Amino acid sequence: MKKLFFLALITLLAASEISAQPASVLTFLGGYSIAMGDLKGKFGSTWATYQNNPDSNTYFLQNGLNFGMDMKFAPYRDHKFKIIGAVHFTTFSQGAQYSNDTVSVEINYTMRIFSFSTGAEYSYATKTSKVNPFVNTEFVLNLFSGNYDETYSTNTTKNLTLKSSVRFGLRFGGGLDIPLGRRLGAVVGFNYNLANLFGKQSSADFGSQYTLNDKEGVVNNERFANRSINYLNIYAGFSLYLGL
Repeated sequence: MKKLFFLALITLLAASEISAQPASVLTFLGGYSIAMGDLKGKFGSTWATYQNNPDSNTYFLQNGLNFGMDMKFAPYRDHKFKIIGAVHFTTFSQGAQYSNDTVSVEINYTMRIFSFSTGAEYSYATKTSKVNPFVNTEFVLNLFSGNYDETYSTNTTKNLTLKSSVRFGLRFGGGLDIPLGRRLGAVVGFNYNLANLFGKQSSADFGSQYTLNDKEGVVNNERFANRSINYLNIYAGFSLYLGL
């Protein structure tokens, strides 16, 4: 009987140790990105509709991929509240092919967003929880880059690059951290990004460079609308528990 009690006690302590909130967590994640707001748009079904597209105030993007790393540190003993520092990379791309009686063209278009963020996270887990649900919010610095390429059947090309741009925004998210052992866990979650809340600008294109042009205004007799760059990331990954 004593042996059974001792074994049960050891098992209970091990389980609570596995599910306890760690003081520091390093998370690696990756997943699927969905364009929203004015980031979302479609190319026309023909070359003529592409050139006079009703989505011309958007960035003509649909879906993409995201990768990232989050570092979380708990400044208090109960470990429910954590400070976050994160580095994320998100890329969106779109392609199309058009042709007429004389020529065909292939279009490849990409936007990349490299993000640095800091914020806070709160976990709803208890010492006996099997999973650790959490919500978080972050202030984000976003670095934009990209390219636009047209390749014609006549062996001519048009290659443009997006001028590097900095915008500031917010990120809201949540998910589940599922302990798999004392030092390792699996994580699934989402975050919604408002990528250009602050720092919007519109300016003229120059040479082979085009600009983000997300602020309402008129540049060289061309009117630009105020545009929002929003997207949803759905991700999965793993967590390393660095302190318990």
